Amino acid sequence: MPADSAGATRRTALAVALAVAGSPAACRKTQDVPVAVDAGSNAPAADAGVVQSASAVVGPRCRPEDTSVAMDEARGADVEIGDAVPTANAYALGAVHRTAQGRVAAVMQISRALDTGSSPDASGEPARWLDLAPTLGDAPPPLLVPRPGSPGADLVAAAYLRGGGGIDRGAARNLALYAISSASWAGAPPQPFLIVPQQHDDSLAFDLAFAGSSGVVVWDEGAAPSRGVIRALALEGEAGLAVAHDISPPESDAELPKIEPDGSGFVAMWIARRPEPTRPFDAAEPEVPGETRSFGWLESVRLDARGAVAGPVRALTAASGHVSAYDVVAIASPEHALVVVARDDGESVDGSGGALVRVRIVDDLPESPVEYQSDGLGRGAPAFVEGSGSFLAWVGPAEQARLLSLDRSGAPLGPPSAEDTLNDARPLRVLGGPATAGASARLLVAASTGTGAALRVVVCRRP
Repeated sequence: MPADSAGATRRTALAVALAVAGSPAACRKTQDVPVAVDAGSNAPAADAGVVQSASAVVGPRCRPEDTSVAMDEARGADVEIGDAVPTANAYALGAVHRTAQGRVAAVMQISRALDTGSSPDASGEPARWLDLAPTLGDAPPPLLVPRPGSPGADLVAAAYLRGGGGIDRGAARNLALYAISSASWAGAPPQPFLIVPQQHDDSLAFDLAFAGSSGVVVWDEGAAPSRGVIRALALEGEAGLAVAHDISPPESDAELPKIEPDGSGFVAMWIARRPEPTRPFDAAEPEVPGETRSFGWLESVRLDARGAVAGPVRALTAASGHVSAYDVVAIASPEHALVVVARDDGESVDGSGGALVRVRIVDDLPESPVEYQSDGLGRGAPAFVEGSGSFLAWVGPAEQARLLSLDRSGAPLGPPSAEDTLNDARPLRVLGGPATAGASARLLVAASTGTGAALRVVVCRRP
């Protein structure tokens, strides 16, 4: 989720219209590769005893299933689809569609009959739409976040407002938060319960997480012409607790924040940057137009339930790296842990090459960074695909999709596979019942078609 390396939200929304970023494939058993970290860094040292498996990327394991979701033709010709989250009896997806008034942020709902292999088309249950408000021309689809234990609200939708939604916030850009419940679909469109003003800059990156009734929203802003800062606002119920405050250190040039609940508080993270030293021109080096290269690495900090910094800032990856995008997920393991996967571009040129680096955070302490096996990277960010099982999806060489099956600790169950079936699609969620080794997984994917957007199901064999 690059620095508005495309105004991404935490879960890299997919533009399913005339073009869709390439996607993923399936899996087998391999070990990780240790990644050295800078001496003196507070990131942990790698275990030199771990070696990479010689296994190559395997052939396809996924096939299309004859299941699709009916899209409203009035909206389906120009739709961007975000991530899918489960509610009590449905899946909700953030979406943006175009109307005569411009781009409108919306929530789309589809039946959980998909979990049993039943097509909503066959059962007469097409997708339902809930329009929120007009959104910015380059804003991603709404971010949907479950809010467990909150009476009357299944989840919160966060989306940027175009023109402030009739609310005067001066020169600020406004992020609106909506409570979405079963009643929201029966009456008038919901109104924002909170408007979070942000300073205008080039980035639309933000994230939101809840732990019980407490929540924290984080975003990046330009604090100076050459420095970004991560800001946070704590929520309690449907109100902001205090004014927004900085959580990244003054010396950091920070961007692309994410946040996850962690026991009694939260863990926030971001990409920190510093420019590479200038080097004299060498005729042996290719002339590549573009931005000046900078070092990029991941940092994290623990926040308490009210969003206040409650621990030291920690480096998760090497400060000499070139991290440009990442994703994070909480994992079901004996200890509470987060798994972070970062795209490190290394010496790559023009958006290809590089490596995928994994870091587990257990009890606020990062473990040794390790490298996932891959045959190279295409363009775009890696993304976790969660549900009844776990996968990691990314784009490989020649813009071909890759999919890697993960165990409950975030370790690979086998080598990644190349999946042409997913080249013009993005996996959104793992459907169905509990995952078992060797069983097939059913994935809900968003794909582009000749006429617009489509939601389909693919079946992928596990190792």
